[in-house]
Amino acid sequence: MFIFSIIIFSVSDVASRDIKNSGDLKISEQSLFSEYAGDWVNLKYFKAAQESKSAKYSQSACEYSYVTINNDTASFAIYIHEVEQYKILKSKTSNVFCTNFNSELIHMSVSNDTLFIVKGNNRDLFVRYQMLIPNRKYFANRLLAKEIFSGDYISQSNPINNVRFNDNGTVSGLSDFKTYGVEDDYFFDGCNLDILYLQADSKDRIQYTWEFVKGKLMIYKLDCEIFDKSSSMCVKTKKGKLLFQLIKK
Repeated sequence: MFIFSIIIFSVSDVASRDIKNSGDLKISEQSLFSEYAGDWVNLKYFKAAQESKSAKYSQSACEYSYVTINNDTASFAIYIHEVEQYKILKSKTSNVFCTNFNSELIHMSVSNDTLFIVKGNNRDLFVRYQMLIPNRKYFANRLLAKEIFSGDYISQSNPINNVRFNDNGTVSGLSDFKTYGVEDDYFFDGCNLDILYLQADSKDRIQYTWEFVKGKLMIYKLDCEIFDKSSSMCVKTKKGKLLFQLIKK
């Protein structure tokens, strides 16, 4: 019998204000897994985004970035890059676990609205967090927007100009841009720098890169350093001209 030896240590102030119920899911009354249903984000991923202010760094913080559980299926996002589905089962000893087609086992337990997952020697805590915003064309990962960008800024070059990044992917006061998005998957060529998408009304989205320097948000033009002619793709990018210096209020 597999015994869960820890009962959740405090989810901490880091996550408490951001824990969100992901909404009603269609689960039958007979389902054994209703308490598991919803969207869960790994606290390691959450804290990495919050502390590093880097989407690229956060992607490598943990194997399972988030998991969505619906009825008896658990969909695990592996380093954001791909999704693996497991069948949820309940054993006679009351342990709940998942298994995939390779018969790999993941043990799960829920306590105080926190999901504890064990796979081999890996032990991770997940909290409810609706990461994905439906029906937004260029913005999916709510967590990165909220933990990296969300808030009010002033422009260093024009202190009377207020800039605001909202959780829902809208931005105001930043030139004529109206929406923004944060790339969350960097397992591709040309993704060696953090990528920010900015878009004005009725125009194509444009890629930029950013970094935080002593509390300032620096947004740069994204230039190509190495271009592969055979694939017609940029395989390595570099920071270009500094376009915006924003000081968070």
